[in-house]
Amino acid sequence: MEFDPQMEAHKFGIRTCDLRMAVLGNCQSGHVTRCLQALLGGDWPMNELITLDVVEQMADGRRDLTDWFENHDKVFLQPWIWNALKARYGHMQQKVVLYPSVTFLAFHPDLVYVATARDGAVFVGPCGHYHSSLAFFAWKSGLSATDALKLYNRDIYQRLGFFDFWQSSCDTLRAEGQACGLALDSLLDRWILQGCFMHSINHPKVFVVFEIVAHLLQQLGIATLLDSAPYVRDYLADSHVWPVYPEIGERLGIPGSYRFKLSAPGMRPDEPVRLLDLENFILQSYAAYSRYAPLELVCGELQDSRYRQLGLHLGIDDSQERVTSSGDVAMSFQQSPVLEERDRGTGNVSDHAWLDEARQLFKTASA
Repeated sequence: MEFDPQMEAHKFGIRTCDLRMAVLGNCQSGHVTRCLQALLGGDWPMNELITLDVVEQMADGRRDLTDWFENHDKVFLQPWIWNALKARYGHMQQKVVLYPSVTFLAFHPDLVYVATARDGAVFVGPCGHYHSSLAFFAWKSGLSATDALKLYNRDIYQRLGFFDFWQSSCDTLRAEGQACGLALDSLLDRWILQGCFMHSINHPKVFVVFEIVAHLLQQLGIATLLDSAPYVRDYLADSHVWPVYPEIGERLGIPGSYRFKLSAPGMRPDEPVRLLDLENFILQSYAAYSRYAPLELVCGELQDSRYRQLGLHLGIDDSQERVTSSGDVAMSFQQSPVLEERDRGTGNVSDHAWLDEARQLFKTASA
């Protein structure tokens, strides 16, 4: 075999420990895996993206995790996953390292999920699973796309409470950290100084996850390569990135825009960067919604009384049945749960309530 100096050099890469690592989690698990590799060196940890459907299979024994635990020294899990699994795998708890599911609503309070009323499937629009509550409200109300564009202003944001999520977002994140035995106060203060530290409500920027993983490893007494942070690619930046609206950014003291960054096909880093302005984002959203009747698509946030009050303010009260009626929604839980501090308290989940908690985290119009 021909000598390859680059491949040969890989054999001598720095590694700080020989522990075998595995990662289970939602869309953030890729960041955790990459950060572990950079902090520890060595081989890429085994990892798997987990959805509620997968967790249910693991919890009732249809999928066996015995090999995962037996073949690894440490298994990194998010609390919502471990709460489902510990009844079956509690004897493996000494191998479990809990890491938080990072969510933060305050930067992107207009971002919501839309589902089909018939089967509860998550609806895909121009920004994938991410939708604007205002665009969806306007479409459900029978407003034109031109009229929908006029809703994006300070007065409407005030009426819907978009400026009021800072404290609850911080509290929710701290509570998630506490569930992992991790005090996030000092980290959160540092992230805030860097401006918007989220790509969306559930996609943190990579430096956030790097610092969390570094602190967890420090608690475990494992040496780390802290100077490796600049070399970890922020692959979630290749997905959809929701903007901080200018009026919200002004309140938070950070830059804002109405530029919606689209996901690169396959999240490939070599694909062109594509952006939508607000007008085209609304037009593309309307084009996606128009394939359905208003009652065939639902969004839990529109059940909030503030949207009804907004309808009254706009003189479209006769549209409320179209806006808030959820019909007989049978929501599927194929996606990872998203923490929404709009309508939930924080705290740990009891052994027997993990699925109810997960369903609440992914709130639907039938809730």
